[in-house]
Amino acid sequence: MSQSAEKTNTAPASPCVGICKLDRSNVCIGCGRLLSEIAAWSRMTSGEQRNVYELAAQRLKQNR
Repeated sequence: MSQSAEKTNTAPASPCVGICKLDRSNVCIGCGRLLSEIAAWSRMTSGEQRNVYELAAQRLKQNR
């Protein structure tokens, strides 16, 4: 996420990297989001989206 999006209330861009495949836990191996987070992304507030970014990054680190 860019620092400008982090410092403002601007919604971050989708973390999708085009590798859309779910693991057995319904976590996307490309972006690290849960299936439920992917489905709800467009309805989330910018704060919720930033939170999902952080959680997804943690999931990707754990799965490497």
